[in-house]
Amino acid sequence: MKRFTFILFISTFFCNIIFADMAPMLKVPGGNMVPVNNNDVQMQSEVITISLYPGYYMVEVNYIFKNHGKQQKVAMGFPSSTDGYALTTKDFKAYEGDVKLNTYKAKGTWDFKINSKNYFLNEPQTGIDVFECVNVDFAEGEVKSIKNTYRASYAFCQPTNPELQINALIFHYILKTGSLWKDSIDSIRIVLNTDNVDDFLVKEKMYFQDNKMTFGNIDTTFVNIDPDFDFSFIVIKAKAIGADYSSSTLAQQGNYTFDVSNLSDKDNKTAWVEGVSGYGIGETIVFSSNQTQHMAIYNITIDSIGIITGYTYDEQSFEENSRVKKIEICHIANDDHTSQYIESESIIIDLKDTTEMQYFVFEKPLITSGFFVKIIEVYKGSKYADTAISEIKFFVKQE
Repeated sequence: MKRFTFILFISTFFCNIIFADMAPMLKVPGGNMVPVNNNDVQMQSEVITISLYPGYYMVEVNYIFKNHGKQQKVAMGFPSSTDGYALTTKDFKAYEGDVKLNTYKAKGTWDFKINSKNYFLNEPQTGIDVFECVNVDFAEGEVKSIKNTYRASYAFCQPTNPELQINALIFHYILKTGSLWKDSIDSIRIVLNTDNVDDFLVKEKMYFQDNKMTFGNIDTTFVNIDPDFDFSFIVIKAKAIGADYSSSTLAQQGNYTFDVSNLSDKDNKTAWVEGVSGYGIGETIVFSSNQTQHMAIYNITIDSIGIITGYTYDEQSFEENSRVKKIEICHIANDDHTSQYIESESIIIDLKDTTEMQYFVFEKPLITSGFFVKIIEVYKGSKYADTAISEIKFFVKQE
């Protein structure tokens, strides 16, 4: 059994991305690159910094390598995939110190499998078919600092039974590739930043190696490690409801766009603007739950809503464009997750003519799989008929 020791600087261990140690590579007949052992060069240490964002994550890995042998050129490969799933790295870059290195893709495979008793994993079980490669020249006895940066997307997985959370995300830590260098790795430090995903992931619920636990910002160091295993992590996407489309949208003007994604970007300087002539009375925005499984949309519970009416880019934009004065919310509930839907009574909300967010608590929480918001009445703009809404925020119960 290989050695595995770590020092935990905070009380919770977590690393929820797909990344891997760079491996020494060799070109074989046919042009493919394969990972091989290098008995001269040691990966002495590495620091992996991961920043999570809604929809993607960024990774920076800083390595220290030492050549214990003679002068040599070493091909280093970072496992990736061409299948478009979470194993695929994007915008991969490599540096020696501050100097950017030339990188190239090379066909090659690495046997990587992950299983879970809690979740079905909706991705290929052997998805690594390409390596992001870079050539590094070492003098005899030389120590070098090498850095990688890249981004990648999350992958979905589904629960094996209905009692578990749906819309789970799967990430992998491919550690075995680091075992191909000389000797053991003195230290591996993992720094995880989750500050930007407070509304995206449920931090109280995750699985590490199929064991349920919680996570947060991490600063963890492993020492004296020669790995013969990989890690697997599953986290739960927070329940949310978002705008899918609208009955009309104002056309782009220069660099300014007005589509429904502006309603939830947490930026008061952007807005959705309807695109019909007149004041947009009767125009609608359609919202739906993000809780889906096997083509079915699950209900979520909404306690309240926050709305910033008008185009709040600045005071002039707010006054010149029309603002919503009254809206109708009509929501749809999924009947026991079947194909039968029940249209509920509509709710009328009156808005004040202000740039501040206005909050409305429902008398009874909305249990819904989706709804539409319709413009009923507006405050007329001093210059334009176009009616805008800057932000809509939903307060969803995370059960």
